[in-house]
Amino acid sequence: GYRDLDWVTGLRKPFSDLGVNCKVLLSWSDDWAKSILEMASGHGFTSIVVPYHSGDERQNLSNEFWYLARNTRVPVILTGTSEPTQLRKTILVCRNLHDPSLKAINEKTLGYAKDVAQKNGATVHVVSSYQDSSDYPDRGRLAAETGLPNNQLHVKIGAPEKVISDVAKQIDADLVLLAVSRRTDIKTALMGRKMDKIIKTIDRDMLLVV
Repeated sequence: GYRDLDWVTGLRKPFSDLGVNCKVLLSWSDDWAKSILEMASGHGFTSIVVPYHSGDERQNLSNEFWYLARNTRVPVILTGTSEPTQLRKTILVCRNLHDPSLKAINEKTLGYAKDVAQKNGATVHVVSSYQDSSDYPDRGRLAAETGLPNNQLHVKIGAPEKVISDVAKQIDADLVLLAVSRRTDIKTALMGRKMDKIIKTIDRDMLLVV
């Protein structure tokens, strides 16, 4: 539909009210994801924020969204639950301990969490799920790798989407961090379906790290 200067001003107002300097970039491209990626790479942005009705299991993430999430060089934040002025005091990091190929992205995700925590005076928690007793993770190794005390490590049996959602509610997380693979093979497609299921069950703001 038609957009005028008042519409642009309305986009800026929430940020201006918070004392944040911002600029509005407009694109007439019909390729939503590629347009955002081009703007992000050309203007030095450190994150991409996408509105999302968190906790709504009926909402499907589009192919365009996953193209954006898997090709961006900066984290993607899914927001829609918290007030704009809310500080991040409790941060939950989801960690896959069963796939060695995810070690690097696990460390990158934890690094982002600790950086956000330092800026906000927040506490970082880590959650990991397992399917049966034979898959039970090594808690000692997890503690050593994360540098976190035992009471901030949550290792529980069950499907990832249920375990993550339950722990997020239990600790009242303000932000949940998820690692997203950049691979484009069939394994990644299957992981995308699992990630989609996880995202739908979390009723918190989320940050996706690629």
